[in-house]
Amino acid sequence: MAVMATKAELEQLWTLACLLSNQQLPHQALPCLEECVAAGETSQPPTAFVIRAHVLLAETCLTLCRLESKEQSRESRALVEALQRAETSIYVVEKALESKTHPPKVEQEWVMRLDQSKVLLVQQTSKIECVLVTGSGSVEGAT
Repeated sequence: MAVMATKAELEQLWTLACLLSNQQLPHQALPCLEECVAAGETSQPPTAFVIRAHVLLAETCLTLCRLESKEQSRESRALVEALQRAETSIYVVEKALESKTHPPKVEQEWVMRLDQSKVLLVQQTSKIECVLVTGSGSVEGAT
């Protein structure tokens, strides 16, 4: 049985996740962000806090993909799972922002970060597919 975090605990988790992300520690930020996202799953429609948590989670997962794809020692399964988490978070945010009845009020910064995450998701997906198909990280004609 999971224990729900209080609002104060979520704020502390969010602060810690932001700090860890700013310090370029995505592996450590990930559990904090996942807890923030999980706590927000009960709020319908998603609040601005949940939207920001999903966007930062997507960014963090995509950062992990970039780092782990360079390490070649990691299994491709971990990369695919991180891509799927990023894609899910992006989807949740897009659906919330498209809501006609109760769209959340989100700062423009987070909308821009969402757009950047969508671009990175496409790029990372292309790179991972190339690695899985060819066994190589290089794409001919890529810049």
